[in-house]
Amino acid sequence: MSEDKDSGFVNTSTYAFFQPPKPVGAWVLDPGGVVHTQFSMYSKPTDEQIKNTEAMFGWKWRDLP
Repeated sequence: MSEDKDSGFVNTSTYAFFQPPKPVGAWVLDPGGVVHTQFSMYSKPTDEQIKNTEAMFGWKWRDLP
């Protein structure tokens, strides 16, 4: 805690760098290709959503550790 003698103001605030949320998984757009494009997700879709997205678009869900 620091004090500014001139103003009598006591600085009690602390600062921290922003911590983004950790991704829980990713959609891999071209799982069979040489280059993988993937989008990180921050909440896991339901099993039904995963099944339907894989059937409709061919994307694959990948859980992240």
